Amino acid sequence: MALKGHRRTRNLEHRVRRRSYSLARALHGARRSRQQYPPLAPLRGAPEGRRDSLRYAQLHRGGAWYQCEHCGDPIYERHKPAMLSQGEWRATAAGDGRTAGFHLSALYSPFETWAEIAVEHGAVYRDPPRLQTWVNLKLGEPYEDRAAQIPEPARLMARAESWGADVPDSVVVITAGVDVQQDRLECEIVGWGKGEESRSLEYHVLAGNPADGDVWMRLDAILTAARRRRDGRLMRVMAAAVDTGNWSKTVYDFATPRHGRQVWAIKGSSVRGAPIWPRRPSRPKPGRPPLYMVGVDAAKEVIMARLSIEEPGPGACHFPTDRDLDYFKMLTAERPIRRFIKGVAVREWTKAAFVRNEALDCRVYTLAALHGLRSYGLDLDREADRQTFIAEATPVPAAPRVIRSKWMGR
Repeated sequence: MALKGHRRTRNLEHRVRRRSYSLARALHGARRSRQQYPPLAPLRGAPEGRRDSLRYAQLHRGGAWYQCEHCGDPIYERHKPAMLSQGEWRATAAGDGRTAGFHLSALYSPFETWAEIAVEHGAVYRDPPRLQTWVNLKLGEPYEDRAAQIPEPARLMARAESWGADVPDSVVVITAGVDVQQDRLECEIVGWGKGEESRSLEYHVLAGNPADGDVWMRLDAILTAARRRRDGRLMRVMAAAVDTGNWSKTVYDFATPRHGRQVWAIKGSSVRGAPIWPRRPSRPKPGRPPLYMVGVDAAKEVIMARLSIEEPGPGACHFPTDRDLDYFKMLTAERPIRRFIKGVAVREWTKAAFVRNEALDCRVYTLAALHGLRSYGLDLDREADRQTFIAEATPVPAAPRVIRSKWMGR
């Protein structure tokens, strides 16, 4: 019975994640809430000397243990079965007298060790979207929203880096996002590394009427161009997402012969909660490529949360020094607002009138293209490890031996 209650609560929290308007949090607070005892506190990565947390030696999460909240003695994984067998449910809130809620985190699970939970936390704690899933599913708690904490454009510009003309070695996959306007195309080329750490490699504004074929020829040259990585490897755009917008026929004409190169025609989905990339595209009409409905709101949540990451690592966004302040203003042009529809709070992304947001749109489409590759089986972390293994296994060619003739000195 307790396990069923745990599953209901956990799944509801998974669907409604953000603390600011979590329906699950409100409902749980109204119930006669029950907590499993002996309590195991959430993983906080606290320093030695603090209680109510899992502990682990520095850089050794695989040896995590639990410190007793009463006596401070360590409790190891082998002690967990005996603790669970003596556990009981205790009410922690009065509730409404009619319903009961149960909270049970993965720290109580007999099928997952504290070390495994700590290691997983170490892999995601810097990346807000993945940390959000971890908090929801492992701790069974609502996630403190960071997407609403959008950094100032000037602060992002101050973080710009210089990595030269070559693509950094950390990049393993390149995607492109294209926004179609009335008098131009705007295109961003993004390189992705392990943990979806991204680098904005190029940003192009191609002036010209989209009805004119010349602007699409210039775009195709950008998408097919080879880019050299620092280690000498040539890389090309693996996938591109082109927004159909008000130019659906023109985009179809461009994408149809290039669908085999994974140039995809996309459109923003109007369905609330739509995933970044659909499970399947819409059924195309004869002679047209599939149309992929992209969850732009979900993509913006991910992007805005990741812009707040200032240290290199999973999810971090890197930008070159050639971007001006206007670019970063476009990238942060939208803000989340909360609206109530039929009594349910929902988030929508809006921008002020006459404010440009093409840079944000292009970044959304590059992320969508990456998720499209994932639907085709790409595992970014595994690909990064594979390329690193190949690079380390490839011997460095020896410098050619030069034999100087003795006659040259005469």
